[in-house]
Amino acid sequence: MSDDTDRATIETGILVEVMRPILACRSPEVQSAALADLIAYLLAGMPPPLRPEMRAMFIQLVDDLIPQNERELFGDLGHPFTRSRQ
Repeated sequence: MSDDTDRATIETGILVEVMRPILACRSPEVQSAALADLIAYLLAGMPPPLRPEMRAMFIQLVDDLIPQNERELFGDLGHPFTRSRQ
């Protein structure tokens, strides 16, 4: 990894750790609305022709991060809903 990538990874981790407790005590609806507003703000700052591609990249990143976060929340067995279906 480059120094810039390492720095970005560290900054991301710090920001996530600051935001998690703020979001954790809110309902899923409020969490979703707040995150949607932040993403809309991010996308609004980009040139309109780039927004669809950047939105797609964002959603792909979210999808890629779900398994890791599910393990952090529920351990190696995964989400209880998934376990109840096996």
